[in-house]
Amino acid sequence: MSLDRRTESGCAAVLWQFFVNIPVGILLRGWVILSYWAWFIMPLGAPAIGFWHALGASALVGYLTMQGMSYESIKLKAAQLKAHGLDSTGLGDAVVSLLWTTLIALFFMGFGWLYASLM
Repeated sequence: MSLDRRTESGCAAVLWQFFVNIPVGILLRGWVILSYWAWFIMPLGAPAIGFWHALGASALVGYLTMQGMSYESIKLKAAQLKAHGLDSTGLGDAVVSLLWTTLIALFFMGFGWLYASLM
């Protein structure tokens, strides 16, 4: 593969990440939190919240915890991927990342629905 081709696929992957994976992940996270709130918090007497409130709460918790986002942890993960020959930044990796994000959201929704139905 030529350098130009790798650069193009890397650029496409970065664009895909910023314009597809991140927004879809944010929307899915808001949907999961909104559903969990309705299933588990509202029955305790708390008022209903909207989608944007759910995203705001998610952002607040994410900011306060910042788990796994230190520079050292990101650098270590990149080194581990490179050591295993998995440092590709192609569009295929970006699509897999989107599918993984969606699968995680559906997994949590499934268990949340199960827990709510057993209450």
